[in-house]
Amino acid sequence: MGDQLHIRTHKKTKLVDLLLKAQDKRRCYHLYLTSCYFTPETAKNIIGKLCESIRLTGVTVYIDRKTATLHGSKVLTKFCKNGNLEIKLFAVDSAILFHSKAYALVSYSESNEIYCGSLVVGSANLTGNGLADIGGNVECLLDTQDDEMLVELLSQLSSLPLIDLENIDKFKLADKDKYTFKYALLQRGAFIHKWTDDLAQYFAVKYILNDSGKEKIGDPVFKDRGFNVETATISKRYFHFDYEPPHLEDTENLRKNYGIETFLGHWVPRSALASLLEDKGIEIFKTELFSAIDAQYVSIKQQIEQDMEYLLSAGIVEKGDSSPIEIFDKKIQDLRDNEYKIMRICSKYEVFDLPYDLQEKDKIERLFDDIIALCDSRKKRNAAMRGFLNAYKNANLDKLDDELYA
Repeated sequence: MGDQLHIRTHKKTKLVDLLLKAQDKRRCYHLYLTSCYFTPETAKNIIGKLCESIRLTGVTVYIDRKTATLHGSKVLTKFCKNGNLEIKLFAVDSAILFHSKAYALVSYSESNEIYCGSLVVGSANLTGNGLADIGGNVECLLDTQDDEMLVELLSQLSSLPLIDLENIDKFKLADKDKYTFKYALLQRGAFIHKWTDDLAQYFAVKYILNDSGKEKIGDPVFKDRGFNVETATISKRYFHFDYEPPHLEDTENLRKNYGIETFLGHWVPRSALASLLEDKGIEIFKTELFSAIDAQYVSIKQQIEQDMEYLLSAGIVEKGDSSPIEIFDKKIQDLRDNEYKIMRICSKYEVFDLPYDLQEKDKIERLFDDIIALCDSRKKRNAAMRGFLNAYKNANLDKLDDELYA
């Protein structure tokens, strides 16, 4: 066996370096990627990096079917279209989780036997956190150039129950009560719930009081200087925004017409959410918001500096790892980078994906069964309820949207 590596940085480079240990630039290679979790961007990055050093003639990817249905056949088909490089992707159809994380680079002889290659196994999934992102997971990788192990891997892959790309979103009627189908149908929607915070609250700057400051919590000087007083903190709202967001009709009627109530919030089909996320009113709101931030920024910065200087000189707060101005700047940047946050503040709703990991099977099945029970109990069902029941009874994901646009 080769090197054992616990890595957090340069993971993509480490994987590529381990795969290239047996490289012969005169030969052609085929890449095999097996993973439970998968993001197309990470796979493309690794493939591209390998192509810089060797002649790669083909790629075969194996992922868990539940991961495949999360992305959907359209996204995965787009991933497989990569110029002249042939990329095949298969979903492993297993009742239990396909949890493999193995990566192999193989060169074949003219008689189609393994000539040379490398196999890398470990804890890392084919995702950003696993193999690409800075500050992702700490992962372990172990490599070997043993031909017998490569033969064994390929033999086991050939015996897996596989579903090809064209059939990833298709299910048999007998599949409707299986976990894979339940997960796939839930992933056709997202969750929304009311959001009560406003921009003033979002941009409020908090100061952590030390013991001396906590003893003076009732001192009127705090309120006189415009601070809101809490148990162990004081905060102040420096940013003012008078612009009223345009009324979004879809927002007010979304839960009623397209929502299914759950303990997580209302489950809403993604196709119904599209109009909310793409509403032109949000673009107007963004323009007005960031114009107001730019106009007030210098004044806000000066006010924060003055308040921090006063609080420090009074000996009632301590300097943290980040200054109040840095925290305020980060809030601005987070708002610029996160479309969901903008939409949430504008529409007063928060949208979020299914918050459970694939392995939390019991929670996911319980949620699914609760939705079915609720839909069955209602005499008057909205479009989402009718679509969800229709998709379930027919084991057909497309029946959900068919009902929405009937």
